[in-house]
Amino acid sequence: MKKKKSLSDPEHPKWKRQEKYYHFYVFWNRISTVKRGIGILFLFALGYILAYEFFLKHKDAPNQFYEDFGEVARRISYAYFSAFVFYFLIIHLPKEKRKAKLYLLLVNKKNSLIIEVQHLLSEIAKATSMNLDSTKLTRTILQEALFKINPHTSTYVIWDWNGNTTDWNQYLFWKGKRIRKIVNETMVHNDSIDSEYLEYLSYIDNFADFMNLGDKPLKFQNPDLSFYSVYIFWVNINVGKLDSVFKKKYHRYYIEYERNRKLMRKEYPDIGI
Repeated sequence: MKKKKSLSDPEHPKWKRQEKYYHFYVFWNRISTVKRGIGILFLFALGYILAYEFFLKHKDAPNQFYEDFGEVARRISYAYFSAFVFYFLIIHLPKEKRKAKLYLLLVNKKNSLIIEVQHLLSEIAKATSMNLDSTKLTRTILQEALFKINPHTSTYVIWDWNGNTTDWNQYLFWKGKRIRKIVNETMVHNDSIDSEYLEYLSYIDNFADFMNLGDKPLKFQNPDLSFYSVYIFWVNINVGKLDSVFKKKYHRYYIEYERNRKLMRKEYPDIGI
């Protein structure tokens, strides 16, 4: 039996079909990303304009009120139609184009955040001999694991080029800085990032900032790491939500990214991308 190709495979029939009708898919993506309220009002305005031009203007109004009301509705509809065309061409299309261009950067940054969190959880699991699955992690399980760790013991992480390891307070401080750096590098492009995606980035940055407490005097008052469980837990939760939002909001731009990559392969066949 022939094995079905994965959706991640560029040769999957879905991507082949989208490549064949590339311009239609891109146009549909641009239309479907218009905010629902704006799109519904545009359809109402367009519907009234068509009804007026083909039917209503050829009929007499039953009284003056209906005639005046129809004239006001006509003017509003034409004004909204003109405003929508301006918005779509001048604001919406360039913004969507920037989002498509950012696809690869956001993929890399999102995956970097996932790797950082998984690496942190794997270090905690290694130190406590507990199984910490990022998709099934609860605050209680994480708190139980961190309760077993003395903040002043060494981690398995190599800290410098001399092969020295660090204690857990320094490790959490370092890990928090790495996570915040990735978030801040992503948020530089906030004008072109979806608002829901930006919201979860802000949450991650906020909770990762509390991990930096590991480098402050407060660390000497903590006999274990359970204090950090809430912050690490919410960083993990929001990274998972960030991944879900990316799949919902940005997966539509994959076809444009893949097409650009294929064009680059043709232009530079020796670079292996």
